[in-house]
Amino acid sequence: MTDPVHAPLAESSASTPEVPSAPESTTTLIFRVVVALGCAVLLIGGAYGGWNAARDGVAEVTADDADIPHFMNNQFECIRNQIVDRVPAGAVVYIGDQAGSGAPDQWHQRLVEMTFRQATITEDRARANYALTVVPGAEGGSCGGLHLAVESI
Repeated sequence: MTDPVHAPLAESSASTPEVPSAPESTTTLIFRVVVALGCAVLLIGGAYGGWNAARDGVAEVTADDADIPHFMNNQFECIRNQIVDRVPAGAVVYIGDQAGSGAPDQWHQRLVEMTFRQATITEDRARANYALTVVPGAEGGSCGGLHLAVESI
């Protein structure tokens, strides 16, 4: 006779009762909820980004919108040409307040970029030979409604 405890299951005449599974721990449940929420957020974010890209890809571009970069490039080149024509090479230049230009931070930066090869730039007005400012109007040649004011100091 064989020992019923150590007998193989196939040889056992009695069926093995099903053991109920233990309930999930709270930590496992919280982890699954967090993972599910994270996936939902990523899915919604991706769908929103895709929708925006598709919408922008078929959006109508007006002639005015398309001409803005071209207009600004022409404006920059025009002001740069005025610097070359009106500021002597090697001069010491002070780049003043650009508040009248409509875009003061942009024009201050652009004047620094456009002038550094032509002249030495200083932050001390007293050391400068010239002060440069971009102002509205056509005096000295219009650059899209702006011009370069060159003040001799």
